[in-house]
Amino acid sequence: MQISFYALSADDFYRAMLALDVLRGHIIPTIYWPPLHFWLGALTVRITGSVLSAPLLLNLLCSAGCAWLLYDFSKQLRLKVRPVFFVIFLFSTPYFYLLGVSGLSEPSYFFFLILAYNGLARWQSGQKSGIWIAAAGFLFASMIRFDAWSHSMVFSSIIGIRVVFRRSLHWKYLAGAAIPYLFLALWMIYNYYEAGDPLYFFKSNRDYFFLMKGEMNRFGLIWTRFFDFLIAAVFVLPFLPAIVRRFRFYSILSVMWIFSFLILVLSAGNGNLPLHNPVRVMLAHSILLIPFALAVLLEMKNIYLKRIFAACLAVAAVFQITLPFYYSYPTGLDPDIEDASRFLGAILATDASQVLVEKKHANVWAVRAVSGYPDCCLAVDRSEIEKRGLSRIVREKKTGYILYFGDIPAKASGIRTASIYHRGEITILRVQ
Repeated sequence: MQISFYALSADDFYRAMLALDVLRGHIIPTIYWPPLHFWLGALTVRITGSVLSAPLLLNLLCSAGCAWLLYDFSKQLRLKVRPVFFVIFLFSTPYFYLLGVSGLSEPSYFFFLILAYNGLARWQSGQKSGIWIAAAGFLFASMIRFDAWSHSMVFSSIIGIRVVFRRSLHWKYLAGAAIPYLFLALWMIYNYYEAGDPLYFFKSNRDYFFLMKGEMNRFGLIWTRFFDFLIAAVFVLPFLPAIVRRFRFYSILSVMWIFSFLILVLSAGNGNLPLHNPVRVMLAHSILLIPFALAVLLEMKNIYLKRIFAACLAVAAVFQITLPFYYSYPTGLDPDIEDASRFLGAILATDASQVLVEKKHANVWAVRAVSGYPDCCLAVDRSEIEKRGLSRIVREKKTGYILYFGDIPAKASGIRTASIYHRGEITILRVQ
């Protein structure tokens, strides 16, 4: 592909455009997602000067950071396995590789989540300073994805129990338990100020999820997602003996992993967490289990158990490698959209006119990003075109070009146009 990063979906381009919006002064570019990934993206755009190169550079850096943190995490566990094996295993995971060269937010989320568990490992080994590292990691992870809150809930509960009931920690560590919720409190205040409802971000995401999957009733959809989540968990199941075997020595890490996993499963099951792709969420838990799994495999004495466990890992690896075939998750940018966007960019390089782009799903974000002239591309819904008429919208927006997906709307009369591009379902018209 000619674009700088590998687009898993149009969401990659949407996030790139939101990072660009931050540079234009919109510190909170969207109310639907936490902003930290867009802030990091904006910083990278500022450094690279390219909205297409920035997502790749950011995610490559975060993926490299994940490898380093996993290496250190493995050293903190003091397992009888060389930590470099864990890093090799991490990069042999296809989905981690795909996300690492995409424009999505998972790599930065994984980075801060592994940082948090690194702090937990330090705490488990007797370094109480690890509590503050974990608190900071969970805080930053929650500023990227809502999924981090399941980990934060368990972390804060463990701290609270050890301070209030077991009295094995000083009262000052209650501040560490509260740190991951600083962003949540501010985010709810912001939602109340902007939308009149502190939980607007949560409700709107869930409603949009059900709207996008409107072909099913809510009950059926919820349990379909729940089933998908359990299918994704197949990759994790072979690792569970590793946690059970070492629960006594790593009780904090084990409790964190098990209960955060259960919260995610229950949230997916009752519809409170709108998981469009459960595999991406499950990958975080898989990464955190890598050190335990390989350690158990290499330390097993019973040759038969060792073979069974190795077979389970092999099955899990095959499942992981073939995962994209089980999920209808789009990979790569539609070549028609890329070609049309670059054609449009070549025109706008000499004629900086406004372009009216029909908003079909998230394709408009790909057009804006790949053309290289996002400010010139104005999105409009087909329903608005049908309701108000194309000629009226063109006059109001003062557009020189129109890009359609599919058939031209019926209300296109009253305006003279000439077709200058047509490929697949995409048509570009010049307004005369």
